[in-house]
Amino acid sequence: MKYDRTLLKTGLLLLVILLFMGCRRDNKEINFELSSSNQPIVTFKTGNNKEYHLMFDTGWTPPCLYEKGMEKVYSTHKRFKFIDNYLIKLVIEKKYPEMYRKEMDHREFFYGKNHYLPVNFRYFKTGKSIFTKKKFYYTPLQLSGYSQNSKDGVFGIDFLGEVRNITIDYNNGKIILNDDRLDTTYCDMYEMQVPYHYAISINIDGKEELAEIDTGCNAFIISQRFVDQNINIYSGEHNGKAREKDYLFNKIEICGISFENITGYLSTDPRNHTSEASIERTQEISLLGYSFFRDRVIQLDFENGEFCIK
Repeated sequence: MKYDRTLLKTGLLLLVILLFMGCRRDNKEINFELSSSNQPIVTFKTGNNKEYHLMFDTGWTPPCLYEKGMEKVYSTHKRFKFIDNYLIKLVIEKKYPEMYRKEMDHREFFYGKNHYLPVNFRYFKTGKSIFTKKKFYYTPLQLSGYSQNSKDGVFGIDFLGEVRNITIDYNNGKIILNDDRLDTTYCDMYEMQVPYHYAISINIDGKEELAEIDTGCNAFIISQRFVDQNINIYSGEHNGKAREKDYLFNKIEICGISFENITGYLSTDPRNHTSEASIERTQEISLLGYSFFRDRVIQLDFENGEFCIK
């Protein structure tokens, strides 16, 4: 009987261990390095052993390649030829007018007008993590400093697939998918109208503001609406250069953590690497970027609709 009890306890222990391992089985770690503009850059390899250096930007959809990335695609697939974006549009529009109309209507609604020419990849691999059947678009966006720092292209949350949460560890240069909950205070997180974009409520000197979580942003971008509503308080310090102003805030609270003496900028400030889509969004909503994430760990918890920073 004693032997049976020991066997039962051993069996239960093994079951618990297997269950725990099963819960952690879908955990993935992705290493990244910071660009010169403090944006996370991940190096991926594809089936043809080409390396692509892509920026992880939670404020961007869909996955896109810049011209440098597309040149790598065409150097491998000889049947393709890199041609002017207008000609691509013209050929597809004339040969497949109905397909073109539906595709462009869909793309403009979700992504804007500047994404063309989808390229399919069998898989992307980084370390031990593999992402299969990924579609990238070519975007002709040429932003000052932006495309150069993001190397071959950019990907957002949608690239990662269905995950419970995403932890971004700026101390150790790691993105962890399906991680454990962090031992800290969480706050509510809201999905925005644009799919896979998320925002939280923050407090700026006692005033509530909605801010998007944007790892592709290298600063704190304050919304035009917030500045307009508080113009008597935050007029901005002009540094003598056209359209460049520093907006100084005494205290900003995010999920119970206080950040003091923070400088913010408008998205139209030429010192920022901001896309046209982001400039449009920041008329109404602010962007949380590297100013707050530096030397910290953040987590977007989609399962519970919460965000944390520690």
